[in-house]
Amino acid sequence: MLSPKLLPTIFMKTLLQIAFSTLILTTFSCNNSGQRREKPVRSLVIASPTTEDENTRKIASTSEKALTPSELYIISSLTINQKTENFKTGKEFKGFLKIELIDKQLFDSMRSSSINFLIADTAEVKKKEGIIELKCQAKVKKYIDKQDSEESMQAFKYVGQFHFLNKYLIGSSYYEGLDYKFIDKISGEETQTFGEYPTISADKKHIICIYANAYETTADLELYTIGDKQINHTMSARFKNWMPKVEPSEMFWSTDGYLYLAVNHVNSFWKADGSLNDRCQYIRIKVL
Repeated sequence: MLSPKLLPTIFMKTLLQIAFSTLILTTFSCNNSGQRREKPVRSLVIASPTTEDENTRKIASTSEKALTPSELYIISSLTINQKTENFKTGKEFKGFLKIELIDKQLFDSMRSSSINFLIADTAEVKKKEGIIELKCQAKVKKYIDKQDSEESMQAFKYVGQFHFLNKYLIGSSYYEGLDYKFIDKISGEETQTFGEYPTISADKKHIICIYANAYETTADLELYTIGDKQINHTMSARFKNWMPKVEPSEMFWSTDGYLYLAVNHVNSFWKADGSLNDRCQYIRIKVL
C-alpha cells in the first residue's frame, strides 16, 4: 500500500474532485436519466452469491490484494447513540448488516432491478449568480457559493427531491470534503447531513451512505432508519479492509433488498502511480 503520507498531496484533491464532480453532477443523471420514477421495477433475475468468484481469482493472480469474506466485517470504529468506540487492531462487526462477496455476473444482472426514488427536477431549481433558492412553505432557503479563498470555499448543487419524505437534497463541496443535506419542504430547515449520497432502500425503510475515506483508508458507512417520514441514525462504522469505488454507477439498491457496490481492498484501491484502480471486486449488503 502506498504511504499514507502521500495521500494529501497525491490523492486527496484528485479523489475529492472526482467524488464531487462525479457523484453530484453525474450520479443522478446516470441513475435516473431525468425520469421521475417512484415505483420499484420488479426483476425476474435469479442468481446466487459466491465467496470465491472469477473476478477475485483474477485479482489474486496479480500483485494486488484481494478481499476475503472474513475481511469484510473488520471495523476500526463503531458509533451508536452518539457514542463512538475505536478498535486499534480491528474488531469483527456483528449485527445490523449482512455483507457478502459476489461475482461480477450477479452484480451486472441486478442493475435492471435497481431503484432510486430521487426526483431529479434540476431544471426547475437553477442556480443564479451563485445562489440556489429552495421554496419551502415557511420560508425560502438559500445556499450561496463562496469562492473568495480556497480554504473557505463552498459550492452547492441542487440534486433533486424525495416526494415521499417531503425533502429537498443539496450537495455541498468544500475545500477538503463534501456532504449532502436534506431540507424539509415545509419548515425550510436542514434535517439531516450525510457524509455521502443517501441511497434509499426499495422498501423505503433504510438509508445507507458509504464514503471512501482516503485519510483513514476505510469505508465509512452510515445506516439510518426511516419511520413515519422520520429519519433516525442507527449506527456508523469504519470498515478497515475495503473501500467503495468512486463511480456513482457502481453502487445501487435493488428490489431484492440488497445494496450492491463495487469495492477494492485498501491495499489495491490505488495504482502505484496514484490513480484509482480500475479493477475491483463486488459485494452486496442487506440490513438485518
